[in-house]
Amino acid sequence: MKKLLAAIMCICLITSSIGISVSAANESDDNHTDETLISYLLKPIPYLLKPVFWAGSLIDSAAKATAYSIGMASPILIMILVNKFSELYKTHQARANCGTIDPVRDPILVINKLDSYLKNVKGQEKAKEKLRNFVINLVDERNKKLSGISKKKGANLIYFVGPSGVGKSLSAEILTKVITGNNSLPYIIEPSDIDKGSKKSSVVEQLFGMRAKKINNSEYYELSPLLLQLKATPNMVVIINEYDKLQTKDLDEKLRTILDQGYVKVNGETIDCSHATFIITSNESLGSISKGAHEDDGTGSRTYVEHDKAFLNRIKFINFENLSFEQYKEIAQAPCADLQKNYLASYKIFVDFNDAIERIADLTEKLNQGARPIQDFVDKLNEKILTEVILKNSKDRNYEGKTYKVSYDESREDFVVNEIKKPVSESTQTGESVGANANEVNSNTISLQQTA
Repeated sequence: MKKLLAAIMCICLITSSIGISVSAANESDDNHTDETLISYLLKPIPYLLKPVFWAGSLIDSAAKATAYSIGMASPILIMILVNKFSELYKTHQARANCGTIDPVRDPILVINKLDSYLKNVKGQEKAKEKLRNFVINLVDERNKKLSGISKKKGANLIYFVGPSGVGKSLSAEILTKVITGNNSLPYIIEPSDIDKGSKKSSVVEQLFGMRAKKINNSEYYELSPLLLQLKATPNMVVIINEYDKLQTKDLDEKLRTILDQGYVKVNGETIDCSHATFIITSNESLGSISKGAHEDDGTGSRTYVEHDKAFLNRIKFINFENLSFEQYKEIAQAPCADLQKNYLASYKIFVDFNDAIERIADLTEKLNQGARPIQDFVDKLNEKILTEVILKNSKDRNYEGKTYKVSYDESREDFVVNEIKKPVSESTQTGESVGANANEVNSNTISLQQTA
């Protein structure tokens, strides 16, 4: 286009020059004062070419304006492209974070798998039976959806209540493995992930809304991490731990809507939640929830929150009770057996924990706070043995080959470690004397952190 305009301009200049030259020649001739025929023919050309020049000027201005606009818009275009690639990457990452979801469709296989895992949860026979009922109905409903005969729209939600340290978190993780496969991982929300006192965004917005992001000083919005995960893996499991610490009535209402409708609408986009399973754990007591007021029912649950009534009417509760003395004793055997093995391997000493295990179980039961205090007692015992036996005799290592017994001194209200002069049998020194069923515990060790 520019070359064509340049050619036209050259023609115009040449013809104008010819016209001017001819006109000048005629004017210099005294006998010929009139313009020649050529000058008459060339005179209109400049006027005829003016529209061409105007068009060229307009095209040039338009080209400059377009280039300027593209230059000004390029950061926005870059931001949009970066945002799109970022969303694709996060979707891929979200799928990877959930592992491989491979739900089993055979209800009997699922129940057998559930029973094998629930052996690691101490007591809670009533809760286990309700878990079986929930799982078999969940698998049956999933099969109906896959067959296209289910009319249910909403997601699945189950609510674990009871004191801390009695198996709620462990049961939630077991449930994830059972309904989505061994290679899957749940999306876990902890109270520390939420800023309940935020003035910029509510709890609902932080979980089920949009969040602001910045690229090159330009701000844009993206889906919350939970919605990104639900969008990438609709049939995932979401675990909300310690719900009583982050609960609001608005959050109750949002979850109720997901239970009813099976989707979340945000910024014009619909996120499908109908295939997801939400597992909520809370330190509330079932008695407090059902009565609508906080009452100390002896379960160790000292938390009370005021729920949305419509939310409570739609959810399934599984009540976890406090554990018994024998169950606390069984749980305490595992970490003590691990300490025995470490002392034999690292320091060549044997430590008898039998009396200590009895006392740990008794103190834990009196605290009425679930199984979590057990690990605190064991950690303190380990620190005491390392300080009073190992560190104190570290110069000459005269503790090697000796036997020590841990017991509880009622007058001091503390555990004490004493050397036993009487030698023990070789089988005892292998750590097999911890508890009546130590062999079973050693082969199936349970992490105390998982008994929450």
